[in-house]
Amino acid sequence: MSMQSLRERCEEAGLTDVRTLLATGNLICTSPLAREAVQARIEAVIRDHGLEKNPVVMRTPAEIAATMAACPFKEAAEARPSKLLIAYLDGPAPDGVEDMLAEYGPEPVKAVGDVVYIDYSDGVATSKLTPDRLARVTGHVVTARNWTTSGKLAAL
Repeated sequence: MSMQSLRERCEEAGLTDVRTLLATGNLICTSPLAREAVQARIEAVIRDHGLEKNPVVMRTPAEIAATMAACPFKEAAEARPSKLLIAYLDGPAPDGVEDMLAEYGPEPVKAVGDVVYIDYSDGVATSKLTPDRLARVTGHVVTARNWTTSGKLAAL
């Protein structure tokens, strides 16, 4: 689904000020509707395009900014922002998730509420700790963005 099509369909669904960031499904919009209703409309748009497997995890720019402010890996954020991933979950991470994830790689991992920070200092491509694996281990829908993209989203 093109980002232009996503924007147009979301506007047709009643969302306003619809914008996208990059070509990876980052959607920004406003609506007087409750959060759950906005999410349901976005999910319907995605489903109508045959993308049922694409999860919707919502965060406001203020929530993303707060997540970034709480980051336990400040040094990594400054030194290698493209390799520091913030995994946004649709619910709280289970207790002990850091230990569960340790078997998949040497990456430092820290869960805080409904967010998991992962420092891929050796690179994301070679790691066995993928967002899909994170979803299976946590039992939650997960979408991940690197530090740089999260910063762009927080600034909107």
